[in-house]
Order: sequence, then C-alpha cells, then structure tokens
Amino acid sequence: MSRDRAAGPRAGKRSFRPTIDNQLEPRFLLSRLPGQAFITHPSPGFAFKHMNPEFLSPGAPRFPVKFGHNPEATTETAHGGQSVLVGTTAGDHFLISVTQLQLGQGSAIGPVQFQPATVRAYPMSNGRVGIIVDASNDQTQLSINPVPFPQRKGYAHSFAYAETKRNHLLNIGSIIVSSGSIGAVVGFHTADLSGPLNITGPQTVDRIAFDALLPGASITVGGSLNTLDILHAATLDGGPGIVIGQDLNLLNVGETLSLSGGASLLIARDSGLVLQPAKGTGTGSDILAQNIPLVGTTSNIAVPPVAAYIQGDLDVGPGSSLVIGRGLDQTFEILGSVRGSSRITITSVTPPFGQVVVKGTITP
Repeated sequence: MSRDRAAGPRAGKRSFRPTIDNQLEPRFLLSRLPGQAFITHPSPGFAFKHMNPEFLSPGAPRFPVKFGHNPEATTETAHGGQSVLVGTTAGDHFLISVTQLQLGQGSAIGPVQFQPATVRAYPMSNGRVGIIVDASNDQTQLSINPVPFPQRKGYAHSFAYAETKRNHLLNIGSIIVSSGSIGAVVGFHTADLSGPLNITGPQTVDRIAFDALLPGASITVGGSLNTLDILHAATLDGGPGIVIGQDLNLLNVGETLSLSGGASLLIARDSGLVLQPAKGTGTGSDILAQNIPLVGTTSNIAVPPVAAYIQGDLDVGPGSSLVIGRGLDQTFEILGSVRGSSRITITSVTPPFGQVVVKGTITP
C-alpha cells in the first residue's frame, strides 16, 4: 500500500533551499496580454517588449543577434565581378548586377553580341552606396534587385521584428559609367538616387528608372534617353539637375517634380520625338489612352500620346528652369499645379499633339 505524501516529510533532495543571497527562486508570469492590447498599441516595439509574437521560436539554435544599425553599407563581389551583393545599414540585401539589355520588339537597336561588363560598389557616407560600371555598352543593363534574408534552420516560427522598420530601398550616392555608354539603369521600386549619374557618351540610353530622386541627385546623358521613370517624387535642389544632350522621349514622375537651387530639366532637342512602349511596371507613351473606358464608348476622338506624365505638381523655383531646346512633339501632361511657369521655355510645339496640359492651377 502506497503511503500518502502528505503523511510524512519530503525526501531531502526535494526540499526547498534558498540561494546564497537569500533570494527566492525566480518566478515567471506565463500569461499573455490579450490580443486587443496589441491592436490598441500596434507599434512593433510594444509587441517586441511583450514577446508576442515570439522573436525566437522555442528550441531554435541561438546565433548572435545584433540590434541597431551597421555604421555603413557592406559589399561583396559575386559572379566574377558581374554582380555585387550589398547589405544596407538597415539590414536590407540587394544584388546589383550587369546583364544584357532586353529590348522590346520593334526596337531600332539590332541584336549584337553581348560583352560582359563589370560592376563595383563601395560604401559612402550616410549609409549610401557608390557604384562603378566598367566595360559597358549600349547593350548593358545595370539592375538593382532585392535579395531575401536567408532563412535559418529552426526559425520558421520566429517573428522578424527588424523587417517592420526597413524601407527595402537602396540609397545610391553615385553611379559612374566609365565607358560613357550603357543601355539601361533599372531600380524602379528598389533604389533612390541621391548623387550624380553621368552617362557621357552619344549613344541612346533606353531607360533610367528609380524609386525617387532625392536632394543631391543629378542625371546627365550625353545622347538621347528613351524613358526616364521616377516612381515617386523627384526633388532636385542643386547642381545640373537633369540634362539630356539630345532627346528625352518619355518622362514619368509619380509625384511632384521639384527644381530649385539652380537644378534644371534641360532637353537639348525634342521631348516625345519617338513613342515609347511600357517598360517593366512603368507606363508608356499611350498612358492617356489606357485610362479611357472602352466598354460602351463609340467616340472616335484621337487620344494624344504623352512626352511627359507628371502625376503631382511641377515646381520650378528661382534660379532653376525647364527648357526644351527644339520642340515638344507630344503632350506634356501635369495632373497637379505648376509653380514657376515663367521659368519654363519651350522653343516650339509640333502639331497635332504638341501641347502642355495642366489640370491644376498655374502661377508664374
């Protein structure tokens, strides 16, 4: 017959003994806050403080975790110099690579044998990255693409709190094209430009695309530029601004285009001379036609193609200017207002579609 545990003293090995400092053994509260508390306080810091969801899944092998930001971006060469892996100060990862330009059907540039270029990247101040492209030609495309953080074994159920504060954008402080020729520079959703991009050769550049142009940015193209895509705002506050040596066929700006401090938009010849197709997730010269409902429509009114499509305001400050040196061949469409219209110079307009259309107000 088993003896009741309450009938006698416990075995010595199970008796409670205080620690040396006479403090009781630690007790942890196992209950969690109700879900409504996190809905009321949605900050990830509040969730991290209460470890709900868990930062590290139970049983996962521990590894050193560094909180805060790295002092500068890190770079590592890949693919024999045809790519560079970049880690930003916020912990994002990007692959900068040079590949063959994929041109759309009907392009005036015929097929040529691709000569591999090389790309280098170096850390700059304020977490920016400088890029140098060597041995490129008009068939070379420089691409900036995000790379996912590698998944560690045992961490499938851990919550990545660091991801909540990352903007997943690479801040580029300089792009040097040493040969003076390149086919495209593409970072439409992935890169901001805050320094100079100089392409000095006379060859046509098919596309330049960035998420935004930040203060300090400038773009200089010696020849023609088919498409300049800016997903968000273009804020140019000094230096040359945007200088195109020949034609700029299509300008897309998703928000406001601001020119100040002497920064200008200078197009030496024509704006909208050659119609452009949509490239990637950017829009083409037929953006106005794409926005017209077709169901039940019997109108045969011709919809003009655009030379520029600015979805915010156009702000040309004192000391800055917007100049089209030879002719505006298609519609310059501005969905917002224009400030500084007296500082806009268009030498001539070409019928039937050469015109400036402003949806908002116009002030000199």
